[in-house]
Amino acid sequence: MSTIELKNKIIEQMKHSNDFILKQISDLLDKYDREIIASDASGLPLTISEYNDRVEEGLADLKYGRITPHEELLKEIEVWKNEL
Repeated sequence: MSTIELKNKIIEQMKHSNDFILKQISDLLDKYDREIIASDASGLPLTISEYNDRVEEGLADLKYGRITPHEELLKEIEVWKNEL
């Protein structure tokens, strides 16, 4: 079963679910959102929501040119080395 088929199946099942089942699903998804799945460069833990936010920020930085290309960064590092 594909992801889309599974999502559609769950949506249909939720339409006919009682409050108890819906609360259980909600609690499960809330727990998933709070689960630590990675660490940042400083070693601080990241939840799935925080991780996804950082990915989106990175994609936006790329889209709007707020990045330094690898070659330019290497040149900057050489300048820093010479300043020491």
